[in-house]
Amino acid sequence: MREASPLGEAVSRGSNEPRPGARPDLSRLSIIIPAYNEEEGIGDTVARLRAACPAAEIVVVDDGSTDGTRAIVLRTPDVRLVSHRRNRGYGAAIKTGIRQATRPCVAWYDADGQHDPHDLVAVATPVLADESDVVIGVRGRESTGPLPRLPGKWLLAWVARIVSGEPIPDLNSGLRCFRRDVLRRYLHLLPDGFSASTTSTLMMLKGGHRVGYVPIVARPRLGHSSVKMVSDGLRTLHLIVRIVVLFEAFRVFSVLGLAMLVPGLAYGLAVAVVRGQGFPTLAGTAVIAGLLTFFMGIVADQVVELRKERLEPADPDPRP
Repeated sequence: MREASPLGEAVSRGSNEPRPGARPDLSRLSIIIPAYNEEEGIGDTVARLRAACPAAEIVVVDDGSTDGTRAIVLRTPDVRLVSHRRNRGYGAAIKTGIRQATRPCVAWYDADGQHDPHDLVAVATPVLADESDVVIGVRGRESTGPLPRLPGKWLLAWVARIVSGEPIPDLNSGLRCFRRDVLRRYLHLLPDGFSASTTSTLMMLKGGHRVGYVPIVARPRLGHSSVKMVSDGLRTLHLIVRIVVLFEAFRVFSVLGLAMLVPGLAYGLAVAVVRGQGFPTLAGTAVIAGLLTFFMGIVADQVVELRKERLEPADPDPRP
């Protein structure tokens, strides 16, 4: 086991279960495990992964843990350890792991013992076979999860479905696999917090990549979760809006503009024509605000198109 020096800081839908007899080449896979105070589960997690995926690269990113997480990983053979000097967040640990990974495909895997290595293989197989750009593990009804979070997750899933225009079976599953070259284009958009999973799902869908889903079972986690339901939920909702504006700016601003323009125009005409009292100031203000928002959407759409160029791979030089 070797330790890196501390750091300062589509399209296929539905199940993508591996074909019978298919043997994925796990030597092309890097497994990224973000870990923050996970001493109760990290040892068993990496041991089971190493036994089930001996050819894969395992990168554990210790996100400033204050317990025995780092020491346990150091005692585990054939596992790379990368350490943050301070706790920077789930998404920050994921981004560090992606930058440290050396294989063409990368999988995200939780450190708390929720996932089964065989589910990981099933999720990674379509990506390793180049059938999908990303595959997300979909937790079924038999999976466990904290009941107090269900209303918030339902709300976020509903919002994501509205803004993405299609159903998403599992918005923020912690078990997923990507083509590394595709995911690296979006690293500057991934947040540092727990909403990295939600954001990456929407980015892949809105970016038109091949997204697949595989059913998995999540077991009860070991240890205590560091997710803050209210603050992280509100932050995720904010990030969903950000991603949609990035990819569908004109749609967002045009809807907002019409929401002000149409009622304002209807109210103003009703007062001016039916009552003969002239066009009211309030209606005029709403109409002007709606028009300005609509034209702002046109400008924002042009800015978005310029930003999208950063997400596209460079075309090969046609010259010999």
